[in-house]
Amino acid sequence: MIRLHSLLLAPALVALALVAPACAGDDSGGTHDTHGTDTGTDTGGAEVDTYSDGLMKTSANGHFMIALTSDPGPPVKGDNTWTLVITDHEGADLEGGTVVVTPWMPAHGHGSTNTAVVSDMGGGAYEATPVTLQMAGTWDTTIEISGNGMTDEVHFVFEIPEA
Repeated sequence: MIRLHSLLLAPALVALALVAPACAGDDSGGTHDTHGTDTGTDTGGAEVDTYSDGLMKTSANGHFMIALTSDPGPPVKGDNTWTLVITDHEGADLEGGTVVVTPWMPAHGHGSTNTAVVSDMGGGAYEATPVTLQMAGTWDTTIEISGNGMTDEVHFVFEIPEA
């Protein structure tokens, strides 16, 4: 009887062994997906943003609107300074909020070499520097925002060209 179970179980174990490596590294949140080849262009399913000064996005739960401006111009390989102008869902400037900027490179499964320091500039403006995107490829940067009794996040996804 044991041999019969072993024979019936063997195909299922082979199938599992073939499927499991395809799912390795999946955090099931989709944001930091490491599936795909090591091309630097895996976006983890997120759409790549086209940069323009004041690029505006709504946070995931609709609590905040964020306008991003990068210096120098479109985000580049290396250090960038980002200005984020944040308003709440009623259009009021977010004063005294907490903002965390976390760059992530989905295709390579790593973050930035530096931690961006975020300063409250007043009037809903926050400066993050350095936003270090140390290599060419796709970067998915999470902006976590807390203020006015709400917490939310937004993702800015940019394709960074070789310098």
